[in-house]
Amino acid sequence: MKIVQPIINEIMPESSVLLIFRGALKLKFSSDRGCMNSFVDNTYKGSTISVDVSTLDKECKDLEPALIKIDVEGFEEDVLKGASETLAKSSLLAVIIEGQTENVNQLFRDAGFIDVNYLPLIRKIEPHTKRVSNRIWIKKDKMDKVKNLLLTAPMQVVYGNKF
Repeated sequence: MKIVQPIINEIMPESSVLLIFRGALKLKFSSDRGCMNSFVDNTYKGSTISVDVSTLDKECKDLEPALIKIDVEGFEEDVLKGASETLAKSSLLAVIIEGQTENVNQLFRDAGFIDVNYLPLIRKIEPHTKRVSNRIWIKKDKMDKVKNLLLTAPMQVVYGNKF
């Protein structure tokens, strides 16, 4: 998980698993598969690391995140069960999440978020109309602020293309 701080614009990778997981205090992950590392059990023969289990609310207690990216390979609902206080923070503008179910989508709707598509080349947000692996949820009451931030952000050059 990464948390973006609005003032210092710093991305902070967290080393805790942010979910409620059947009362576990630690979970085991492979550590020898690069970007393919994943949750494993005691039968895994490769290198592993043990990671503390926590909740998003606990980890963000003293933070004011503007954007949260959640990519937890099927544990999205578990993460969101421990995130009600964080989702209600006034600093939070949006959540990008990979992996949706109707339960996950309803949790966001109930927390006051709208799902959108983002068109980065023209810096435009439009209503969600197509199925994509990453979904963007923006707080209803923050939509105008997000649109303004997108329009006024400095231009960036990526592979020679300016946008």
